[in-house]
Amino acid sequence: MEVYQKSWEDVTIEEYKEIVDIKTNTKGYINVALELLCYLTDSDIWDDMSTIEIIKKYKEISWINTIPQNEFKNEILKYSYKDISKLSLSEWIDLDSAILENDIQKICAILYRQKEIDKWGNVIFEPYIYSPNERKVLFDNIPITSVINTVELTFKYRENLLSAYKELFESYEDENLTSDEKEMLSDIEIKQIENQIKNDNRKRNYAWQKLLDDISGGDWSSIPAILELPHTFIFNMRLAKKIFND
Repeated sequence: MEVYQKSWEDVTIEEYKEIVDIKTNTKGYINVALELLCYLTDSDIWDDMSTIEIIKKYKEISWINTIPQNEFKNEILKYSYKDISKLSLSEWIDLDSAILENDIQKICAILYRQKEIDKWGNVIFEPYIYSPNERKVLFDNIPITSVINTVELTFKYRENLLSAYKELFESYEDENLTSDEKEMLSDIEIKQIENQIKNDNRKRNYAWQKLLDDISGGDWSSIPAILELPHTFIFNMRLAKKIFND
């Protein structure tokens, strides 16, 4: 039984996410090897194989334990990369959501756009009036190697942004109890803590709405215009206001 993929270049974005999920959530070398072979060959024949046979075949696909690499792609399909630092607040909010959901296709749908050159030689990207959720399906069969650098850049940018504006994003990340933490708690304690975390996370899910309400001063009719402003401008102004008030 042969695997359908011979290298990372043959692995689509969706397949990559499945591979990462298997390697992350499967315990034990043999179990990981078994699950990956079953997935990559689309067959459960490996369940009947000996451990030696599984290990031998798994070693033949050693690329699976390397990191996908390639040069950064400015062009994918008919779309061009838009500098992440130039996103509007609306675009950034959607991108932030895609990052938290690890939705690589949606990340690409937001960052890769149609563009044209106007009569003055300026690069004009298409307006953000399309649905990234509808467009992201176009990236399903794109090789992970075509977007891996874009994804890494995006996650790093978010990390740096949260660090630079940490006063604005305190307790921003979703929280969950780890397996080790659960082992030290009773069932009642786990239930109580998880309910509290659920409430805290629910508030975080509406953090952007609260930000927009604060900026607009409750005048929701001004929110569409606010969403079109550069996200870094908004954060700079909010940080300056917070520092001044403190």
